[in-house]
Amino acid sequence: MLSRFAFTLVLSALTINLAAQLSGRVVDAKTGAPLPFVNIAVEGKQAGTSSDIDGRFSVPSARQGENLTFSFVGYKRYTYPIEAPTASLQNLRIALVPEPVKLNEAIVLPGVNPAERIVRRAIVNKPLNNPERCCPFTYDSYNKLVFTGLLDSAIAGNPDRIAALDTNDREAYDFFEKQHLLLMESISERRFIPPGHSSEEVKASRFSGLSNPDFVLLGTQLQSFSFYEDEISLLDYRYLSPLHDSGIKRYLFLIEDTAYHAADTVFILSFRPRTGKNFRGMEGLLYINTNGYALESVIAQPAEGSTDGMDIRIRQQYAYIDNRQWFPVQLNTDIIFKNMFAGPFEIIGIGRSYLKNIQLDAPLRRRDVGSISMRIDPLATRQPDSFWESQRFDSLDHREAKTYVFMDSLSRAENFDRRYNWLQTFASGRVNLGLIDFDLTHLARFNGYEGFRLGGGIYTSDRLIKNVSIGGYAAYGFRDRGFKWGSDLTWKINPRSGTALTIGVYDDVFERGGQTFPGETGWLSDKGYYLFFMNRMDRLQVGEVSLTSQLPAYLTLTGKYRMGYLQNNDDYTMRFDAVDAFTGVSVFAEQMMLREAELTLRWSHREVRYQTTRRLIQAGTRFPVVGASIIVGEVLPSGIPTRYLRAGASIEHTFKLPTLGNFTVFGHAGRVFGDAPALRLFNFRSSERMWSVSTPFAFETMEPGSHMADTYAALHLRHNFRDLLFKKGKFRPYPVLVHSMAIGTLSNPSLHDNLAAVAPEKGHVESGIELQNLLRSGFTGVGIGAFYRYGAAHVGNPEDNFVVKLNVGFVF
Repeated sequence: MLSRFAFTLVLSALTINLAAQLSGRVVDAKTGAPLPFVNIAVEGKQAGTSSDIDGRFSVPSARQGENLTFSFVGYKRYTYPIEAPTASLQNLRIALVPEPVKLNEAIVLPGVNPAERIVRRAIVNKPLNNPERCCPFTYDSYNKLVFTGLLDSAIAGNPDRIAALDTNDREAYDFFEKQHLLLMESISERRFIPPGHSSEEVKASRFSGLSNPDFVLLGTQLQSFSFYEDEISLLDYRYLSPLHDSGIKRYLFLIEDTAYHAADTVFILSFRPRTGKNFRGMEGLLYINTNGYALESVIAQPAEGSTDGMDIRIRQQYAYIDNRQWFPVQLNTDIIFKNMFAGPFEIIGIGRSYLKNIQLDAPLRRRDVGSISMRIDPLATRQPDSFWESQRFDSLDHREAKTYVFMDSLSRAENFDRRYNWLQTFASGRVNLGLIDFDLTHLARFNGYEGFRLGGGIYTSDRLIKNVSIGGYAAYGFRDRGFKWGSDLTWKINPRSGTALTIGVYDDVFERGGQTFPGETGWLSDKGYYLFFMNRMDRLQVGEVSLTSQLPAYLTLTGKYRMGYLQNNDDYTMRFDAVDAFTGVSVFAEQMMLREAELTLRWSHREVRYQTTRRLIQAGTRFPVVGASIIVGEVLPSGIPTRYLRAGASIEHTFKLPTLGNFTVFGHAGRVFGDAPALRLFNFRSSERMWSVSTPFAFETMEPGSHMADTYAALHLRHNFRDLLFKKGKFRPYPVLVHSMAIGTLSNPSLHDNLAAVAPEKGHVESGIELQNLLRSGFTGVGIGAFYRYGAAHVGNPEDNFVVKLNVGFVF
């Protein structure tokens, strides 16, 4: 019995040895790039596996004398005979030869396309398989983004071709053989509570050559977290998911292969937009596991192959966590910059995100998540090497390690940190000159009232007083021949939350009846062109104190108090009754004392907010943005004050429809209670000028400054079809349909003398069409627009109501 037992042990050991794990990596024979999700099967058996997202594989059940078959869509099938004990077959390199296949529109007859049946079941099971619908969860992630040269493996393996390179190309080749251009890493923890409350804290961050951790935002926002969303984000672009409810009608699905993983079957489906279906779509492969008909992995890229000079390719891998939920465990993104070269080599960005320590049903409360989407720990750049080594998925290879050494030494020599800080202040409107900042926002402007306005401002920098800015500005308008100035002190009480206190004194002109709406950021905003057409302004000489802060629940609140003098311009005067209680005489005043308290609110539900080490960045939301303002004030030429209250509100929302484009609704309304000066009435943003520049969300056929009201409502509708209606190569004009309407009343016109404006009591209605991006250079597009007013606003001949304008904008 003992002999039999010993023999069994020896035989078992021998069997284990013969079936020892075989491992290696599958790569493209031409480029050397790893091939993910390659189907690997043991010939003659319904058993196998697949390579992982980085092309690595292991086959635990293969034996000497068997054959392994490697199959992948677009590559020739390869058979590998196991001629040696598998114990010696480690670190194999399997190179598959590309086999280009042109996919044509397929007609599946008779019956239903079997691939569509599989996709329908995957769509039905989306609510169960979507990790962001299952339960609260947490996970840790390690993220790495490398920028390097796209080397051709055919050159790397051919000494003759290397020798044939000219001197500059050879230097570029030698550089990329040793290191990369840039490398950034981050380690973060994410917390999530359904349906959409998410926060991520960056605990560690490294960027070759720079100590500032803010670049981590780039490396973690390359693609959507999962492929179950209706729209897939790639950088700032959005594409209709093949698992969208309308995916069956818009995408063509084909079964390309079938794999067997343990007890489950994996269907490998190709997908691409159907012929004649014009929408922002993708193409690639879906690996659908019969266990829940869930995604096991995905390979995808934009269907048109290129996005504004970039080729973007993504890969996602999922794992079955706790035997209950499919969950992403690795996200890969490759970005090839088609117009950027280092020598003969295109620049490529390679992003990798590895998720671990995934905890489902995490005991999270709403306050554990908060309203900040991503927060960077102030000590993120100070983690020791031992911390990084314990968190990395793989150790740095020699090229990555050399990148840090080289770029860090170059940064010290060239002072990259100082240059970056200079660029950062420049982007914020200020240029750092050591202990002071030069304010660019007052350098040059143009509007219809002041004409060209030239000036400048000087403020103390953080290097002189941390979180405190003291300074002022001066400017001169050449049309109104007026000198303006202002001086203020700002204390950044909490820079990370945007809480700041400002005390200032100003002698400047402000738009008559003007309003500021949420999301407006000056001339770079799509609403900013209206500033060129302002032609009614009044002067304020006031002292002001203001406090602004970002509050929980996605609220931004600003409170102000000001007092001083109001000087009306353009011969406008305001009537005051019973200024003298004994005579009862009415007085028309051009100048008067003014006292006001103002409160403005901005609500942006579930807005994406990034809290860097310096400031809070608001990156928009999928929900409407609501704004509200209240001004309580009084004016008096002498003695008896006249009080008023002005209330205004706005709402704006863009419906991003992958198959139809972007539809934007912008509505605003307001009312004045009491007798307010013209400065606090409401004007109607307008820009009627033939062959001028079109002004989104303003009235294109209304003369500037011609309409004002104390009670009004306005609605602007814009539908941008983007490139969904027509595209031919790089010529991709964006048709935009425009419709605007407004109505308003002025309850007491006799209160305002020489106002030179009327209220649109019968309404103003106009419509138009724009063709944007007829000419395009970089991120700037030029087009043309035509607009027509009708209804009660219609005057004279039809041509008198028709306006043609140029369209100039930024394209992203």
